[in-house]
Amino acid sequence: MKFTSLENLKEKIMKFIEFYYNRIYQKKLGCLTPIKYQNQPPISAGTLIRLPVYLTYTDSF
Repeated sequence: MKFTSLENLKEKIMKFIEFYYNRIYQKKLGCLTPIKYQNQPPISAGTLIRLPVYLTYTDSF
């Protein structure tokens, strides 16, 4: 796949990241998407701690 510009490449990367975080279910996250996993209610004391999943965007590549 060829990209016509740097902006086109950035757009495709951001679309893939959004797709991955919102549409791809992860078995290791209890068959949830990363965003659904991150947005679960807080866990009770004495259970394993869930690490947050971050979706960040920066203009510098």
